[in-house]
Amino acid sequence: MCDVAAALMAAQGVAGFVQGTMAANAQEDFQRDVQKMGASMAQRNAFDAYVALGDRQLQEHEAAARSIDEVALAAAKAQGLTRVAAGEAGVRGGSLDALLGDFKRQELSAQGLTIRNRAYLDSQFAREREGVRSQYQAQLLAGVPAPVERPSVLGTLLNIGAGVGGHLYGAYFNKAEGKLDLQASPFAQGKVF
Repeated sequence: MCDVAAALMAAQGVAGFVQGTMAANAQEDFQRDVQKMGASMAQRNAFDAYVALGDRQLQEHEAAARSIDEVALAAAKAQGLTRVAAGEAGVRGGSLDALLGDFKRQELSAQGLTIRNRAYLDSQFAREREGVRSQYQAQLLAGVPAPVERPSVLGTLLNIGAGVGGHLYGAYFNKAEGKLDLQASPFAQGKVF
């Protein structure tokens, strides 16, 4: 009877180990699937953010180009009107040249400001792209699962040994004498293994 009980304890320990290993494998598979899905979503979010930044930057470049063209057109119109008015009034020489030069200076100043602002925006877009990249990497790192706890072979063997040993000790302890009767154990009689 004790041999059967010891065998059942050992079988129960082995079954627990196998079940624990299978559960750990299933947990790892699940975590891997969740991590892949999270990485895919993070990649898609980063791609969408990059596209949106590119679209905004393109719109800003187009707006800057329009602004430069409008300033050039306004300056040319002002210079033309000034020449016509000066010609009708009979104004020539240095004062006309100074007035036309002032128009050109204002045109170039406005264009330079627009170009500088565009350069600042380009720098801002570069920083935003870096932020998107950092956020993508952080999302990937956040999706790394914690290690799955697996059953220990040594722990399983120690539990089996302790259970069987405790059972055998309880079965063969001579209560009347207060000591272990080793002669009555299946080990002493050669019935185990």
